[in-house]
This record gives sequence, C-alpha cells and structure tokens, in this order.
Amino acid sequence: MFVEAISLLKYKVIDFDKRYCGANENSSCFITVDGIDCRIIEPQPFIKKISKQWYSHKFNGPAVKYEVGVSIARGDIVWINGPYPGSANDAAIARDGLVQVLDKYERFEADKGYI
Repeated sequence: MFVEAISLLKYKVIDFDKRYCGANENSSCFITVDGIDCRIIEPQPFIKKISKQWYSHKFNGPAVKYEVGVSIARGDIVWINGPYPGSANDAAIARDGLVQVLDKYERFEADKGYI
C-alpha cells in the first residue's frame, strides 16, 4: 500500500526540473540517487527460476526496488524510477532510466552500487 502511494506521487508531485532549484549555476551535479528495496509477498505460484528475480539480498527474501533521486541543494525528491524486481542492479536501473534523462554533461552522486 505504501509503495503504491509513493508510485502515484511520481505523476503528481515529483518534478525532475526541481533539481536545479537553489543549485549553484556552475555545478553539473544536482541530485543524489540510491535504490531502495520494499518487501513484498512472494508471487505465487512459486517457480524457482522466476522467484529468483524477486530476491533481495537486503531482506534475504522477495522485494521490489525503486530508484529515488533527491535534490542536493534543497532535499526535494525529484526522481522515482521503478518498480524493478529485487534482484535488479542499481547501475542497470540507472542506465535504464536516469541516465537517459540527464542533460548531456550532467552527473549525479551515488554509492558504489552504481559503478
């Protein structure tokens, strides 16, 4: 339920252009990004090959993953991408979405999961 509520905000409240608000005009890095895992009930029927995609190492069980970006200057949530299966790699999720919408020379801050 909480995950669904956040997902709906993506279209009502989240504004990717807010990443520039309050930022230094000489900067090329406006957001910090990380993946969050949200527990789920394992999809049924259980099929080992399919169920492996939902496995999250964080919870040692089934999950979905979202990528969340926060404005460095103001702390506003400016990016949500997902859901993805819990086994999804942070760097692959970023390549699938965030990297596609950044300006040409724009960068973002992230942990080593994005290398």
